Amino acid sequence: MQNILNAISILRQKLAFLIKVTESSPEVRANQEFIRRLNQIANQIHITSKGNFDEQMILQEYSDAQALTMLASITKSQGTL
Repeated sequence: MQNILNAISILRQKLAFLIKVTESSPEVRANQEFIRRLNQIANQIHITSKGNFDEQMILQEYSDAQALTMLASITKSQGTL
């Protein structure tokens, strides 16, 4: 779960950088090839707003991961016994 959160954080940082560079530089905005590529990247990323984000889904996935870890631990212990 932490790896997913870290990956999302890195993605947000990179997107924020691209937005900042695009907004602050007239040279970048004039480069049509760059703008087309940036548009392709933006269209490939499926982003939901915080309002649409279902927190219950994360809790369910976290619970499933904990249950799987517990099952693996019990299975390993039984194998050892």
